[in-house]
Amino acid sequence: MIEKEICINFALQIIKGLFKDTEYNSRDNLEMLYEIETEKLCNYLNRKDIPRELTYTLACRIAGKELQTNLLFKENKSMANLEILNNIIEIKEYETDIKYSQKNQLYDRYIDHLVNYGKEELVRWRLVVWK
Repeated sequence: MIEKEICINFALQIIKGLFKDTEYNSRDNLEMLYEIETEKLCNYLNRKDIPRELTYTLACRIAGKELQTNLLFKENKSMANLEILNNIIEIKEYETDIKYSQKNQLYDRYIDHLVNYGKEELVRWRLVVWK
């Protein structure tokens, strides 16, 4: 069973890592998203609770949903600390032509990654570890 506070703290760390200059502490939204995502994962896994090993997966999904739906983050995409992400989208072979993605595209791809984080792990828990 995943502890709610640990999961919400992980989600806060992910959000604060991306928006370092923002004083974001809205635990109410994260608690609501925790309940929603927990129910979705329990239904998907066909279990009554979520295993402790999926704590980080759940935290990433919560952080992704918050970043996707919160207007504060949508309007301030340019403030995101995207240095941690690889922004190369194309390298042509036998040439020195390298194309970089735009900052907004990179932000949107990162949010999609967080929202869908751990798909393979969830399939493994659903099919192999299911009890």
